[in-house]
Amino acid sequence: MNWFTSLFTKRPNKIYTNEEHQSVKKSQTFELYEKGKENFLDKEMYQALLNFDEAIENGFTVYFQNYNAELFDLRARCLQELKFDFDAIRDFDKSISLSGN
Repeated sequence: MNWFTSLFTKRPNKIYTNEEHQSVKKSQTFELYEKGKENFLDKEMYQALLNFDEAIENGFTVYFQNYNAELFDLRARCLQELKFDFDAIRDFDKSISLSGN
């Protein structure tokens, strides 16, 4: 019977420090980027675009600045494939300006 009552007892929620919260958010953001890359390679352009957009919204461009050129290049190719040509051009321009070479 003890196991039954333990199902309904309230357990304390884990309280994250600010640093732990940022670390979790960073890893989730990078996972979105990686999922987007997988979707891109699998030719699932719409899903890839959604993952890239969500990664950007969650701060990918701040957390992982070394990957920004690649992110915008991949996103531009998704946009181009989906016939959003003006948006693709904007992202290609951003990728070129971030690449350095």
